[in-house]
Amino acid sequence: MDGYMYALGGYDGTVCTSTVERYDPEMNSWTKLSSMRQPRSGGVATALDGYLYVMGGTDGDMPLCSVERFNPLDGTWQTCAPMGTPRERPGCAVYLGCLYVAGGRDELLLELSTVEKFDPHILRWTPVPRMRNKRHQVSLLVFGEKLLAVGGWDGTSNLRTIETYNPDANTWRHFGCVKVSHPGGQSVLVKTTQEDAL
Repeated sequence: MDGYMYALGGYDGTVCTSTVERYDPEMNSWTKLSSMRQPRSGGVATALDGYLYVMGGTDGDMPLCSVERFNPLDGTWQTCAPMGTPRERPGCAVYLGCLYVAGGRDELLLELSTVEKFDPHILRWTPVPRMRNKRHQVSLLVFGEKLLAVGGWDGTSNLRTIETYNPDANTWRHFGCVKVSHPGGQSVLVKTTQEDAL
């Protein structure tokens, strides 16, 4: 966000942490920032409307439904409305102006197919239809104006399938498969310019 990279929480080998650091590529240095309000590992984060949101994860004992956001202008964290479901290692993405969180694992250590979205204008979470598959450690990303759920673990096997969400029909459908499943792997979208392509 704003040209910086953020590292949030994690597990230090003993406990889950709430520490936050920011990397400045121009200075090639890390700076410690205000800690999150909730220690968490296995959460997800994304930037939306000038805030850095972090959701879910685990505190070392239980999956979390808590959500908080960081304001880089004053360096403070604010507690937001919690998700409807605790989620450890879900996927998240910003799509059509809302924050979507999908899959993960709940407090019973069951893999999830449920999805919910956060509207920053009304500061509320609402449910979205379930994905076709349960997906723990799923990659959620926007590509070609489509919201895609890639891979993950369904409780039995590592998935190669991809699903896409249609907001007009409010449904998920099969979109294809990757060639090889990647346990715990993540996808990332890399934008290139025409000059990069040349």
